[in-house]
Amino acid sequence: MEPLFAYFGPEAQMPLASLLASLVGLLMVVGTAPVRMARRWWGRVAAVHSSRRDARD
Repeated sequence: MEPLFAYFGPEAQMPLASLLASLVGLLMVVGTAPVRMARRWWGRVAAVHSSRRDARD
């Protein structure tokens, strides 16, 4: 079996770097509010899930 060499040239790296930079920029603009909202939502989902599991036991 021959080894597989992967080459990630600029044509693959530049779009990924651009996407990462835009996501970081968006996070800097909107702040941490979406992260806090997602954590709050995840906490509610986990609480409902654990209460359902406790009710089944």
